[in-house]
Amino acid sequence: AEAYHSDTLLSLALEAAQAAVVLARELPVRALQRDCLQLVSKLLLPAKACHFLNLELEIARKREDLWLEREVLYKLAVLRAYDEPAKAKQIADEALRASQGDPHAQAKAQRTAAEMHFVLGDTSQALLALDRAQSLFLQAGNVAAAAEALKSKATTYEDDEDFTGALAAAKARVRAFSKAGWSEEEALALVNLATVTAKCSPIGEA
Repeated sequence: AEAYHSDTLLSLALEAAQAAVVLARELPVRALQRDCLQLVSKLLLPAKACHFLNLELEIARKREDLWLEREVLYKLAVLRAYDEPAKAKQIADEALRASQGDPHAQAKAQRTAAEMHFVLGDTSQALLALDRAQSLFLQAGNVAAAAEALKSKATTYEDDEDFTGALAAAKARVRAFSKAGWSEEEALALVNLATVTAKCSPIGEA
């Protein structure tokens, strides 16, 4: 599918990608199912991707596959934000409800909500969702995902020239790696913190 797509043979790429999804459904490898769904979403225009993902959502619900249902809802919420903001928010709420009781799933739902809000141009709500996602990822023990959410927060604050917020997020990222004992990642996060500090502090302080 990817080879056809690189050669601009979209119809053949879609045919191969959809066949991959069908095969992935028969295997107990959820990461493979997710990769196939992501490939289809990448190949299709948003409207067509939404149609295909809605079919996947129906299948997931018939099979009572909560994991797959959540994965589809995450993607639909972001895609719908491009053309139907109200629908996107409704889907994001569905994803949150489907994630109750599972901190990691709740964190992914909040990360999805942040992406949706970014598409909608609502930075303040996106930052709130990232904050909740980071906290939930840490609660679930996923330090890498929490750090990625903090990195997104820092970058967003920098773009808005809110260096106080950027510094706070960058410092929280260092603390997350330090607490987990990830020395190499902590060192890289410290370099990033120095860069952010240099942007908003007198020369030499960083």
